[in-house]
Parts: sequence; C-alpha cells; structure tokens
Amino acid sequence: MKATRLALATALLCTSAISSAASDYPGQANTSHHMAVNYHYLTDSELDDIDLSAATVSYAYQMRNTGGNFSFGPVIAIGSGAGKFEESGVKLNIDGMAQFGLRLTYYPCEYFHVFLKPTVTQIWLDGTQNGVDALGDDDTSTESGITMGLGFDVSDNYSIDLSAEKIGDYDVMTGSVSYRF
Repeated sequence: MKATRLALATALLCTSAISSAASDYPGQANTSHHMAVNYHYLTDSELDDIDLSAATVSYAYQMRNTGGNFSFGPVIAIGSGAGKFEESGVKLNIDGMAQFGLRLTYYPCEYFHVFLKPTVTQIWLDGTQNGVDALGDDDTSTESGITMGLGFDVSDNYSIDLSAEKIGDYDVMTGSVSYRF
C-alpha cells in the first residue's frame, strides 16, 4: 500500500509540473488527457498452467512537442480481477491491481506509435486451497517492470494499443482502448 501511495503522489506531482511547464511556453507543446479501458492477461513464467486476468481503467497526461514525434507523460491504472484460476481445489484470483508508469511514445508516422513505459505495479491476490487461505501474508506483490507496446490512432480521439510487460514472475499482455481529450 505504501508503494501505491508513493506512485500516486509522484504521478500527481509529475502531472502538475508538466502541465505548468507546458503552459509557461505556449506553442512549444501539445498536451492531452487520456482515459483508457485495459484488459491484462497474466501468465506465470515459472508455472505454465497458471493464468489470470484483470481489467483496469487508466488516466494519462501526455505532453508532445509541437510538430515532433515524441511524447511523454505519467500513467495511473487501477482495477480488479476479471477471471480466476481453478484447479484441483486451488482457487486463485486477482483482488486488485494498481500501476504507475512513465510513458515515452514515438510516432514514426501520423497514426502509428510505439512506446516504452517503466512501471511500478501492485497486485493483490486471493488464493484458497480446499477453502483454506493458501497465500497467508504473501497476498500482495509490488514489482517494477517495463512495458513495450504499439498502437494505432483510429481517429483524432481514439486509439488502440497492444503491449507486453514483465511484472515479477508474470508475463503480461495488455489490450487497451483509449479516449483522448
């Protein structure tokens, strides 16, 4: 929980600093806000048969240099499990997920983009084996990772992204639909 609070405070400070910096130099940067719905599919790289999923809602603030090909900004995502793993009396699901990242995006052409996003992610798990708590105190995991992805702007306000990320022992594939305003 401490890492989540730190990530949220850092995101708010970054957004405030970037926003004021962009307004100090009109004509030098385009800024925008992004709201997205994300679906995350997680597989455990050490255990082949465990796969989980989560759905999150994210907010991002983006600053892009005028006429340039790069943008930068903080991203915050919060959500919960969308599916669970069940086998031989073992039930495992994601109770919650929170993520903070700083996204650097490159636009090689007008409608296509690629991005890198270093992240800090906290995952709350719930696990039982034959009705007994199987995780004990190991139900929360905070990990850093890096996301690599690509996307396509389907219009001036909507984009679709697909990304891959490594969060601790989990390999994560994420699909996102974003609204830009």
